Amino acid sequence: MLTALGVIALGVAFYFLYLQQKHQKYSIKVGAGKKNSESYEFINGIKTVAEKLYPDRIEIHIIETGGSKENLHLLERGKIDFATIQSDITPSEDLRLISYLYPDFYQLLVAKESDIMSVADLDKKVVNITGKTSGQYYSLLELLKHYQVNPDSCHFKVTSDFRIIAQGLKNGKMDAVFRVRSPLYPEIDSIIALNNNIRFIEIDQGEALSYKIPSTYSAFIPKGTYEVQPTIPQKDIESLANNRLFVCDKENDEEVVELMTELMFENKYLLSLSTPLAGFIRNPINNEGTLVPIHEGTKMFFSREKPPWYVRNADFLSFVISLFASLITASFGLRKFWDLRRKNQADNAMRKVLTVIEKIKNEDSESELKNLKNQLYEVLNEVVTDLDVDKINAEGFNMFTFLYNLAKAEINTKLK
Repeated sequence: MLTALGVIALGVAFYFLYLQQKHQKYSIKVGAGKKNSESYEFINGIKTVAEKLYPDRIEIHIIETGGSKENLHLLERGKIDFATIQSDITPSEDLRLISYLYPDFYQLLVAKESDIMSVADLDKKVVNITGKTSGQYYSLLELLKHYQVNPDSCHFKVTSDFRIIAQGLKNGKMDAVFRVRSPLYPEIDSIIALNNNIRFIEIDQGEALSYKIPSTYSAFIPKGTYEVQPTIPQKDIESLANNRLFVCDKENDEEVVELMTELMFENKYLLSLSTPLAGFIRNPINNEGTLVPIHEGTKMFFSREKPPWYVRNADFLSFVISLFASLITASFGLRKFWDLRRKNQADNAMRKVLTVIEKIKNEDSESELKNLKNQLYEVLNEVVTDLDVDKINAEGFNMFTFLYNLAKAEINTKLK
């Protein structure tokens, strides 16, 4: 008794421990890139949704960083829990994917009167970048190598101040601006608002580049993306694109990752109120466009969304269960019918014995009594044969045997 109570108490303790773990509040840090960037605003949108819908489950701290490269470095050192990165950045072995966030486009801007007509013309030019810890910088280096431009021959001007950039393009202190950003990037909007004397340079070898730069693909920046009058760009611009990814370390708690996946995929509408880029969030299960494996917590979320096998096969299972129930009912019916038939067979044999018994009572002739005894033997042979082929059950045979012995005893008494 005491052992049973101990087991129950232990079970209850483990259950409450499970509930406590299931509903504990997590505090996480997310590397989000530079303040006011799309990735930063995107993570801020996730933080807003978490504060509204998951106040007792998760607390998100946004960490401003220099970009994808720094985010990867911070993840490896355990300084942050989650991060946004460009998919064309070489990942570490321990990196795991949670979601595709939105597409990033390679965007190269110059002044209209510039003599730069392609990436190859960037040799010895001043190119504005956001920083050398950003994934964009490494994307630019790969781009220059493809077009056979020595990166050391370029002068990289680091600033994200759109006023300085707009003025630099206007007065010739900057020759080009390079970004790997979504077409809704506010910084480019701000530059164009101050200086619309700008044009986009096509990256016309996107297909070839996609073979050299992992997880990129040929794409177009649509005509009129930034301005309608004057139209900027003036036509669809051929370019290269990659995916902005939401990632974490493989050792991250599966429950936390599952919760973050749920937060994004079940609240796209609320996220879209913070950033229109939320409409681009994509399920990572097909794992296209990146070499990063999917985190187990994310797999857990999408496997729970998938209906269990018994729900997916409900119609078939319903048919099988109905058929099985019908067969059971039929088998019981057949058994009842067979038992009734065997009882009838035994009843017929017993009626024959009772008829013989009635004749014995009124008969004193020795020859007639012997004849009745032979009739009894014939009935017995029939019953034994029926018992062998299961036409009579044991209960019926026992009752027959009782009457048969009575009749036989009565004949033997009269024959003495």
